[in-house]
Amino acid sequence: MKIRAFILAICLWVIAPLSFSQNLPPFGEGVDSALLEIQFDQDSMAPAAILIDHYSSRFETKKDLLLETFHRRRIKFYGTPTEDWANVEIPFYVEKREKEDISEIEACVWVIEDGKKSQYILNPEDIFTEEKSEHWHIKKFALPKVVKGAVIEYRYKRTSPYYQTFEWDIQQDLPVRWSEFQLDLPSFLHYRTKKQHLPDFAIEQVKRLSKTRYLGNYSFYDTRHRWAIKNIPAFYEEPFITTAEDYLIKMAFQRGSEKSSREDEGAQWHNFANRILGEAGEWDNFDKKTGQERILPFVKNLDGEAKARKIYELVCSQMSFNGNAFPIPSKDTKELLKEGTGNCTDINLWLCNMLRAAKFDAHPVLLSTRSHGRINESYPFLTDFNFTIVYLEMEGKSYLLDATSTFLPFGMIRPSCMNGKGLIMIKDKSLWANLDRGLSGISRIYVKVQFQAEEEKFVAQVRQVYNGFDAVLLRDLYFEDTETFRTDLMDGEASNIEVKNEKEISRPFEIAYQAEWPANISEDHIYISPFFLTQLSQNPFMSTERSFPMDFNYQNLRSVFFTLEIPEGYEVEISPQKMSLTVANSKVKYSVNKVENGDKRLQILEEFHILESLISPDYYQEVKGLYDERVKKNAEQIVLKKKP
Repeated sequence: MKIRAFILAICLWVIAPLSFSQNLPPFGEGVDSALLEIQFDQDSMAPAAILIDHYSSRFETKKDLLLETFHRRRIKFYGTPTEDWANVEIPFYVEKREKEDISEIEACVWVIEDGKKSQYILNPEDIFTEEKSEHWHIKKFALPKVVKGAVIEYRYKRTSPYYQTFEWDIQQDLPVRWSEFQLDLPSFLHYRTKKQHLPDFAIEQVKRLSKTRYLGNYSFYDTRHRWAIKNIPAFYEEPFITTAEDYLIKMAFQRGSEKSSREDEGAQWHNFANRILGEAGEWDNFDKKTGQERILPFVKNLDGEAKARKIYELVCSQMSFNGNAFPIPSKDTKELLKEGTGNCTDINLWLCNMLRAAKFDAHPVLLSTRSHGRINESYPFLTDFNFTIVYLEMEGKSYLLDATSTFLPFGMIRPSCMNGKGLIMIKDKSLWANLDRGLSGISRIYVKVQFQAEEEKFVAQVRQVYNGFDAVLLRDLYFEDTETFRTDLMDGEASNIEVKNEKEISRPFEIAYQAEWPANISEDHIYISPFFLTQLSQNPFMSTERSFPMDFNYQNLRSVFFTLEIPEGYEVEISPQKMSLTVANSKVKYSVNKVENGDKRLQILEEFHILESLISPDYYQEVKGLYDERVKKNAEQIVLKKKP
C-alpha cells in the first residue's frame, strides 16, 4: 500500500506545477512525491533543482516605511549535494543609522531512511552572523543530514529601509520549477519595472485589496501584483561575457513618480541627468578657484591638446584611486585635496572641472563597468551605473579620460569600462558616449631556445612586449604586487628578469628573462613544445550551443615567435605543420607558420587575432571549432632525432 501511495504521489507531482499555479503547498507540506523523484523532469542531468522559489513583499507602515520581504525556497537534490546549496547564506546591508534585518528563519530537511521519511529541523543555535565587510553582513546556516535524494526547505523575513530599488531574482544556477513574486504596493508609491529576458508569465495578476491602511493621518489602499514563471532553465555561465547579470532572467523595480512614468524616453534621461546634477552640488561646483591655483599655473604656456594632456597628467599624479566604484562624489574639494585619494567620481569630477577651468568643453560620463552589467537604455535606473569618467570635446575630436590610474594614456579608459555606452551628464540633454573607441591590445612574445647537452636542459631567452590595453593590464598587475608578478613568470623558474618602460605609458611594457628546464629525452630523441608559454590545453567554449554574444572586451593580436637552435648532431624529425583558419566572417583568425633554416634552426610563428570585440552567437560553432583546432595544434611537439 505504501508503494502504491508513493507512486500515486509521483503522478500527482508531475501535474503539480498546474495544480499549485494558484495556491502553492504550505511550507513543509507536499514533499513526499519530491522525495521519490530520481531526476528533474525539465533537465535530467541537473544535480538538483529548485522546486519552489517564492517571494512576497509588502510595506510596513507602523513607524517608518519599511519593505518586508518573505522568501521561501524548496530544493531537491538528485545527486550529491554541494556546499553552494546545502549551506545557506543570506547577505544583508548595514549602515550606522539604517540597516536591513533578517529574521524568522526556519529550515527543514527531509530524507528517506530505512524506507521511511525522516525530518530534521534547523536548530536556531546553528544560525550565525558574519561581518563580510563594513556594510555587508551575512546570515549563515548549514542544514543537517543533506544527502543525495534529500529535500530541503527554508524561509526567512527581510526587513529593509531601502526600497528605492529591488529585484526579483528569477533564474539561478539550478533549474527552477516555479518562481513567484507577490508585491503589495501602496497607492502612494509608484515603481518602474525593468524586465530582462522574461519568458511568458504563468501568472500575471493585479488586484486592489479592500483593507484601508494608514501612514500617520494619511489613508491608502494596497494593490497586489502577482507574477509567476515556471520551468526556468539553469543558467550556465560561459566564458567571454561581461557578467552573468546581463543574461539572467530577472525583474527589477525602481521607485519613480506618476509623472516620470508618462515621460517620453528622451525626457526621462535628461530629467535623470538634471536630478543627479542638482542633487549633488559638487558636480557643478567643485571649487574651481582652488583648482586653478593647483593646476593652471603649470599649463599657462600651453595650448590645445598639449594643455589638456598636461592637466590630465597632473590630476593623475596628484590623486590616488581608493578602488571604490560609485557614481556619486564621496567628499568635497577640500577633503579630496587634503587626503589625495577618492572614489572614481571624486577624482574624475576634479579632472572635469580643471579642464573646464582651462576653458575646455568637458563633462562627466556615468557608465556601468563590465562586471556590473549593461545599462538599460529604455529607462534610467540609477543602480545601473557605478563608474564616472570624463568626456572631452576638443578641436573637432572627442576623448574619453579616466584619471583613476597613472597607467592609462591620454584618451584611453580601462578595459573594464568598455561596456556599451555611457551617459554624458549635461543639463536638459540626453547624450550618449560610445565607450568602445576601436582601440586594441597587442602582445608579442619572442622565445629563443638552446639545448645544453651536458646538463640535458633547455635554456630560453624570453622577451614579452605589450602594447595598448594589454600594456595597461600588465602594468596594473605589475604595480599591484611586483614580487608576485616576478615570481609568477615561468612558475618561479625565471631568472635575470628585466622590466622596461614600467612607468613610461607612451611606450610598450616589456619583460625580458631567462628560463630553463630539464629536457624531455628518450633514447635518441628530444622533445619540446614550441607553445609552452601560451599553450591552450582546453577549449574554453564547452557548451553545445550559445544564445548570447562572445564578448572579448577589445580587439587583440597575440603573437609568439619561437626559435629553436637545433643542437649539433640532431635533426628535425617532426614539427608542427603550417595551418591557417579564418572564421566568423573574418573576425577571428588563427595561424601557425614555420621556417626551417637547414639544420641550424627552426622557427615557429603562432598568431591569434580578434578583429572585432563582440561576435554574434550565430558564429559560435565556427569559433568553437577554431579553438578546438588551436588546442590540437598546441598539443603538437617538435621531435629532434639524433643523426645516424
